[in-house]
Amino acid sequence: MPPINNLAAFGALSLILAAPAAAFADSDYARDAITAIAPGRHQAFPTGTCTVWANAEGLGVGPGELDGLHGVAFSINEHPVAGEGGALSFDTGLAVARKSQPKAPAWLFTAIEKNRAAIQAACARDSQTPILIRKLTGKDKS
Repeated sequence: MPPINNLAAFGALSLILAAPAAAFADSDYARDAITAIAPGRHQAFPTGTCTVWANAEGLGVGPGELDGLHGVAFSINEHPVAGEGGALSFDTGLAVARKSQPKAPAWLFTAIEKNRAAIQAACARDSQTPILIRKLTGKDKS
């Protein structure tokens, strides 16, 4: 059974992915962007898990293309805290995302891959709010 903090993170992520964009107008919802957040190192049940989120709704990739979801998300944990299991690499996390969201366009995954170093750097930091990796534009589609 996964640690309770991973279950809580999954629940929160599920709400973010399923909620309409308008619900996040004044929050951390990032449209047409790649973000990462690793808030769990100082929780009651610490974790090095980092959630990577890519949204391209303004570029034509939204709930209709993603089976009701508003973006592509995956977790990595390249720097687990003491007591956690093994590391979860960027490659493994991205492979899970590709498999779980097969309708997402290849260009979106390519944009994520091109930003691997920045994502890994953001995931190595403690953050209570999402870190903007990069805004996505129409140029990413070509």
